[in-house]
Amino acid sequence: NFPLENFLNRPNEFTDTLPRMVQINLSGQIKLYTERVQRQLIKSIDEMIENGKVLEPPLKFFQFIIAKPIAATMVGEELSDDKELVNSFANVTTDFIPFLSIPPVLNFIHPYLHQQVMIIVFKYLNNPFKMHRELIKKKITPVIEKRLREMKESGDNYVSPIDILQRYTELLHKDYTIDIDVVTDNMIISIFASVYNTSNSLTFCLHELVNNPQFLKEILEEQKQLYKSNEKSYYSTEQIARMEKLDSFIKETLRVNVNNVALQHKTLSSYFTFSNGYQVPKGRLVNIRLGEVHFDKELQSQTADEFNAFRYLKKNSPATRADNSFL
Repeated sequence: NFPLENFLNRPNEFTDTLPRMVQINLSGQIKLYTERVQRQLIKSIDEMIENGKVLEPPLKFFQFIIAKPIAATMVGEELSDDKELVNSFANVTTDFIPFLSIPPVLNFIHPYLHQQVMIIVFKYLNNPFKMHRELIKKKITPVIEKRLREMKESGDNYVSPIDILQRYTELLHKDYTIDIDVVTDNMIISIFASVYNTSNSLTFCLHELVNNPQFLKEILEEQKQLYKSNEKSYYSTEQIARMEKLDSFIKETLRVNVNNVALQHKTLSSYFTFSNGYQVPKGRLVNIRLGEVHFDKELQSQTADEFNAFRYLKKNSPATRADNSFL
């Protein structure tokens, strides 16, 4: 477990607003970002790959490719054209990953010893977030200040920009003043989570597509058929939802590439009681044994150990939905 709030010298509850921010302002308003993300993604691919390039290593390339559309979502399209800022979006993940790969051997002495040592290293010796934090703060400060002035002057007539920076500004300001350091750290955590998870998933998808080329033709044909009736240059949210073969492929990719133990949760109530009577006290962190769920032959059929891109086709089971056989 890597508590990002501790690495930013913030209290443990600092990240509590992030899940709600994502649920309401990203997942809940995905239509507002669909065209923007596609537009910036195409720009990013053209810049990074052009007429063809060997993607080695692919994870690093994906971090840079998706940094631009993620920046457009996080701080708006104008700032997403700032190459220095976009590079920081990509590198904030790249620079942190080596720390994630350090084996937690100290946990054999005590379960939390590795975590505490890493926190000390970050605070006093080497914090890869420091350089990116300074740059991101420098870039977003004039934007936030300008928006706060306009919010104060326009009152109810103010038209809010559509991006996560605006949502944090509205949430955290008091009488049109704000602690920009707090906004910056919230943005860094949001950026890290977005770039890290998305680039990992895309890399897994690329590997599975290369290893299972027999599925490529049908996946492409599905997209071509939907695009034929398109009046615009980009897919709508509704069209993307109708890409059932692609969705099943992504879900199967996530199923077979899951960590055996993941999805850490914190007990929020005074305690949680399992059906067998075991209790988890408030504040305790619990990991889920995903490998047992995703490769259970009773849940996944006897082909649980095989990659089947269309396993979830026609089952009303999109990749975004958790159920008894997929978390």
